[in-house]
Amino acid sequence: SSSSSSSPSSSSPPPSSPSPSSASAAPSPSSTADSATPPTRNNAQTLGQLLNQWQEQMNRVTPLVARLSELLQQESTLTDPQSRLEAQQISSRLAPAFQQLGVAQNLMAPCLGGLRMNQPG
Repeated sequence: SSSSSSSPSSSSPPPSSPSPSSASAAPSPSSTADSATPPTRNNAQTLGQLLNQWQEQMNRVTPLVARLSELLQQESTLTDPQSRLEAQQISSRLAPAFQQLGVAQNLMAPCLGGLRMNQPG
């Protein structure tokens, strides 16, 4: 298990998920500053980018999940009001993050199930 430098009580906003339009079947253009016609991404590349973003979001919430897990498992012995408040605050932050991650997972699942790797191009 690796440790993270981010504190569970930090005030960063919950991660955002890819928008439904970014997971469409049509290739999306990637921007390049030095090209008049930007190259397009194929569906596999777009899916790879979405998976990378999902993983980064999971990495951001993992320390919060670990801390909340610890607090909830000790709930019957938590007498410190600050620890109980911390659990509530973390829970409030994780709820929308999990909802957003779930939406992203639901968008990616059919794509992953139907992924066929043909010749490059």
